[in-house]
Order: sequence, then structure tokens, then C-alpha cells
Amino acid sequence: DPAYNVTMGSAYLAQMAEEFGPSIALIASGYNAGPGRPRRWITEFGDPRRADVDVVDWIETIPFAETRTYVMRVAEGVVIYRAKLKGAVGPVRITEELKG
Repeated sequence: DPAYNVTMGSAYLAQMAEEFGPSIALIASGYNAGPGRPRRWITEFGDPRRADVDVVDWIETIPFAETRTYVMRVAEGVVIYRAKLKGAVGPVRITEELKG
């Protein structure tokens, strides 16, 4: 049932956003790999929301290729659609979206 799937996916996405705040990198990695994985990666590799942790390097340390790719595709989509909705033209800083 597509409507049920959308409802469940939206609820799960909201849980990820509540736990990980505005960080697209953490929300997307939690959605794709389960919330326990980014918690573990924060402990192992640092918190990508912090200024002293490079978010792109953090994503590259994700041990699952599928999740690394998913995080980057989600981030690209967020940046593109936010710009389209705002009617913005010009360069966009994706690292700011990833950190949150």
C-alpha cells in the first residue's frame, strides 16, 4: 500500500531528524543504515556536526558503499530542491547542508 509506505517512511524520517538534528549526513545515514550505525560512527570518527570534523571525510569513512552513495544523493537532492523552491540561482554549498 503506497499511502501506508509513505506514512511509515515519513514517520521514520521524522525520528531520524529528531535524533540527529538538521544534519543531512546523519539523517540520511541513519535512515539508510539504521540509527545505531551513525551513533557508532560518531563515536569512531567524530561528530560531523562539529567544526573540527570534515563532513565529506566523515561520509567517506562510512564502511558501506550503499550508504555513502545514498547520503551524497540525498544531499544533492536537498540542495537542488531547496534552491528550486527558493528560486535561487548560483552556487550552493553542499557541506553546510550535510553538517546541518
